[in-house]
Amino acid sequence: MHATPVSRACLHTSLALLTLTCQVSCHSSRSLQPPESREVRLTTKAKAIGTNSTRKRSYRRMLHDPDSLGLNFPGYLVALEKTQSRHIAARPLAAAAASFDRHIHEKADATHQRLEAEAKASAHADLRILHDRDTIYREIAKATLAPHSRPFVSHIYKHESKEPFDRISKRAIYSAYETDVHGPERNGDIYAYSLNAMRELEKNVAQDVRDRDITDIFVYSMGWNTDQQGALENYNALFGNFLAQCEKDPQMKNIRPLFIGLSWDSGWKFRLGGGMNPFSFWTKKSDADVIGGLWASIIVNHIALGIKQQRPNTRVFLVGHSFGGRLLLTSLFTRDLLPPQDFPSKNVQVDAALLLQAAANVGRLSRKHDVLPIFDASKTDTRLVLTWSKNDSTVEIARWTRNIGGARGHARAELRDRPLPEKDKVFQHFVIQRTGTHLLKTDPDLPALEQSHRILYGDATQVISSHSDIYTPEVATMLKYIVKSEAFPRSQGKKTAR
Repeated sequence: MHATPVSRACLHTSLALLTLTCQVSCHSSRSLQPPESREVRLTTKAKAIGTNSTRKRSYRRMLHDPDSLGLNFPGYLVALEKTQSRHIAARPLAAAAASFDRHIHEKADATHQRLEAEAKASAHADLRILHDRDTIYREIAKATLAPHSRPFVSHIYKHESKEPFDRISKRAIYSAYETDVHGPERNGDIYAYSLNAMRELEKNVAQDVRDRDITDIFVYSMGWNTDQQGALENYNALFGNFLAQCEKDPQMKNIRPLFIGLSWDSGWKFRLGGGMNPFSFWTKKSDADVIGGLWASIIVNHIALGIKQQRPNTRVFLVGHSFGGRLLLTSLFTRDLLPPQDFPSKNVQVDAALLLQAAANVGRLSRKHDVLPIFDASKTDTRLVLTWSKNDSTVEIARWTRNIGGARGHARAELRDRPLPEKDKVFQHFVIQRTGTHLLKTDPDLPALEQSHRILYGDATQVISSHSDIYTPEVATMLKYIVKSEAFPRSQGKKTAR
């Protein structure tokens, strides 16, 4: 049967309409497709810079799931990751980053030459003490060289509330993974932009201090094998307990604290028998020193102490656990590694540091003959308070070290102090006793400890039953005492006597 002219015309018209409909439909479907999701963008960036493994992702959980994670109080979470320099530090570096690296290398070289001269001049040279600082400086300098992995600022989340009992709101003020949160366009600029991240943190912290009339800044760091979710849970317990103690104490009712917590790449991808991987100990102790000498040092020595220089009544406290204690201790004695411009006077110092079960050799603090330690307590106003426990086997994992948090470290400290004249002794030893009421009781008593100018080294065996048994009212009470103690007057300047 042949089509009539009319039916043929209808057929052509139908085909034309069908073609037009398809074109409009296809165009509409393309235009209505949702934009690339944030999760896809984060994953794409992570693949490009070598941080897409499940383990590495655990150190930026807040970026992927900000609604279910966070601090329970106002403050900041500063997240640090680590990857190969070739992914994040394209050459040539931006001018500010290049100048930053150059200063670190020059200072490390100058320190090496000076320590070699000291070693030759000292009749009782203990090369391990003299060269410990040299080793740390060189590790920090090495981390800024192209062939090596280096830590970078991954993201910073600000937690805030308008009123004391309001729900905490969270927002990213920096993300290396997102250009719309001050992140770089090019992956190769991520390391250089970490300095921008620090400036963004400084601006926000300074604004908070002014707006909320902050009295005390607290910088916290956790240690080995603690991912970001674990760090947040630990901070909520540690600092939450401290805030609860302050609420019960009429003398603390006027405290207005600001919290800054670090999360950093502190573990390895595999664990033995489901537990910790002891082989990561050496790598992560080095990472703790590098982060302490770079990004933590900027937070402590530039941002926090810079605010203290402008507002002398603002105090600065550090609290670190395990390798977090090592990290913050390193930030105290690597201050001169950073470029000097815009940094506060050396007379402006951290008020106190509480190092809980620190995984750092006690030789960094103890004196031997005429060789001074890396951190010389006699030349600073910063009060160091240390804990150790006979129950802590984790901190003793490296049998040849004398870590501060373990019994062997405490024994070495006593041995080093024993032959010294009373005026030169470094440590004031005391025992923290459990009272059953969460009140802090010590032997010697608290007034005697308050008058001591030495490093306070507390036997916490009755209170700390294992390496991580620090989330207790007793530890919170200890921090509260340090903060309220008259041993930390709101003044500047070095102590005139020790």
